[in-house]
Amino acid sequence: MEKITEISDVLKKRELVNLRYWFHGNKNDVEKKGMELLEELLKGKYEDDRALSRKLFNRDPEPAYWRIKGKLAHLMADFLLVGEGRDKFESEYLMETFDVRKKIQQADILLKRGAYTPAVYLMNKSADLAEKWDLLYEKVFIYDLMATHMGTLHGKNVYEKYAEKYHKSLEEFNLYMKSKHYSQELEVPYAFFDLKEDGFKEKATKYIAEQKEAFAKTNSANIGYYYLHTGATANRIMKNFTECIRFSEELIELLKKKTEIYSDARLGMAYGQICQANLGLHDYKNALKAAQKSVELFSPETVNELRAMELIFISAFHAGDLKLAEDIVKDAFNHPHLEMSNLDFSKWQYFKAQILFKKGNYVPSLNQLNKINILFRDKSGWIVGLKMLEMMNLVESGIDYTLTYHRMDSMVQMLARQKDVFASKVWRVGTEEGMILTRILAISKVIQTLLNKNSDFYLTKLECEKELKLLSEGKGDYDWNPAGLELSRFDVWFDKNCPKPITVKKG
Repeated sequence: MEKITEISDVLKKRELVNLRYWFHGNKNDVEKKGMELLEELLKGKYEDDRALSRKLFNRDPEPAYWRIKGKLAHLMADFLLVGEGRDKFESEYLMETFDVRKKIQQADILLKRGAYTPAVYLMNKSADLAEKWDLLYEKVFIYDLMATHMGTLHGKNVYEKYAEKYHKSLEEFNLYMKSKHYSQELEVPYAFFDLKEDGFKEKATKYIAEQKEAFAKTNSANIGYYYLHTGATANRIMKNFTECIRFSEELIELLKKKTEIYSDARLGMAYGQICQANLGLHDYKNALKAAQKSVELFSPETVNELRAMELIFISAFHAGDLKLAEDIVKDAFNHPHLEMSNLDFSKWQYFKAQILFKKGNYVPSLNQLNKINILFRDKSGWIVGLKMLEMMNLVESGIDYTLTYHRMDSMVQMLARQKDVFASKVWRVGTEEGMILTRILAISKVIQTLLNKNSDFYLTKLECEKELKLLSEGKGDYDWNPAGLELSRFDVWFDKNCPKPITVKKG
């Protein structure tokens, strides 16, 4: 069921109209059942094949059901390519890519059938478009086809002309693929919380230099995209935030200048990089500006839009614009993606609890945290932030000390279990030194001491003066990540609750 429902869920209105029209033009019983199956799928009522088959055939699935379902899946996939219109594609670049690939296939078929003149026209048209739109893979395919067929018909000179273009295109394509995989090799482990290996800085520096050289050699906009994107991403990971902004701004300029690589999503991601870099610099005003530009560029109701909304929330929260932060939380709870992701739903509940805490509504914040279940099973680190906020709420609200003691002790034990976990993007931005959770462990020690001192902040400060100083300075491994799990900064909260020494004036 999952495969066919995923296709039906993403069909656009025009594609559905074309598909229904096709079914109405085919009146046999099999096609009628296919139409019925499509309409039932669009209603979204059925979770398994048994229920759907009983609706259509009044019995459990049999070969006839599977044949109709299989044919419908293939038809829906076919209708993704049927019909004209730019709304089928997210960008003009994707539309031109599809058009060139279609022309190549048409030319190949015509050549094999002996229709030489229209085939040559299509090949030349494809080559012109591929050059214009920097379609590196397609150029390799076209010039190989032209060298083979036109060289056979017209001799050595024609063959060598297209063979030279083929080899040049192949070299460009190989440089493009290398640049693309360099970008993914640096970014994917970070996205999946797996930055464990040493030497990230050396590898990133080497890869970016090679991408820059390839861009200068080929002047390919696609290679340029990966060079600048990798530069922005790698520098953000290494916390070179000013460099991240520089690369991102150059990328935005390139995207606006080169239609062949432009898409709203790519531009939105570049602004997202700038937002995250400004968060790292604690420049929340400019972070918010970039996040708002980013969200406007993503398609409504998409995961990318929700991620940009998250950046707006974090920027507004730290900028002190709690009204905007609250509005974004309300909008997020109406976002369709939250219905499909328990983790994201729980994360936004956590954000809501953070707002309540920031406004001094400690018991409501605690009640909000008690509604969250999924984060307790999440391995990305948000559970640590949840437990930390829970403990701060308990202390602030003055709830029975026994409960506070139990919850604080539970948090300390959990942090002890997490001490050998490598940092994720949630906890902190990685460096190459092993990335143990130094800041979190320092907080753990302060909490343990606070527990042993019966929640006496002053005595705890005397004993943990070194840790609190390091947390407050936030340098190196003690850096505080405003976009991470510690949204309400622990050392600031501790300092607020710690009594100041009384100064007695002499005389």
